[in-house]
Amino acid sequence: SDESLLKTLQLEDKGAEFDPSFYEMVSDASSLRQNFSDAAFWEPTLKTDSQGKVKFDVTFPDDITQWETLYLAMNGNKQSGQKSKSIKSYKPLLSQIAIPRFLIEQDTTYAIGKTLNYSDSEQEVTITFKVNDEVRFSKTTLFENAVIDTLMITAKDSISVTYTLDKADGYFDGELREIPI
Repeated sequence: SDESLLKTLQLEDKGAEFDPSFYEMVSDASSLRQNFSDAAFWEPTLKTDSQGKVKFDVTFPDDITQWETLYLAMNGNKQSGQKSKSIKSYKPLLSQIAIPRFLIEQDTTYAIGKTLNYSDSEQEVTITFKVNDEVRFSKTTLFENAVIDTLMITAKDSISVTYTLDKADGYFDGELREIPI
């Protein structure tokens, strides 16, 4: 419909490449992301159906990024083939955190939290920074595109930093990252 096309075009203006049905599907996919690997490896044994097609589920690391995926296949006659594909991993409403990979005792740094809204409407969320499970910062805000927050951290020992968003309907997203000392 024209209305659906208009909504999709508005989302594309924000850099989003999904239709409204995707947004509805992932609205229930709340998560605190903490598996940030730069690579993933999966080696299944699959059999194709009568049309030569196969379906499978795979779990990627929690990074919000574009994955370059390489598929390799071989049949019983040792004939092989390969295909590559890009897969984007993201959510319409998400929180990300940027922190150093490590600190030295008594170092001071800033954690930078970024909350992004790729949906076609303003969102009201509560944003929270935690250090070692202790709330250091929390606010409720209504926003259309993005919110940037900073939090000063002084290292005494290894720490965990969490940056999350919560909606009144129960949806939440965020990241938990560790900083070794």
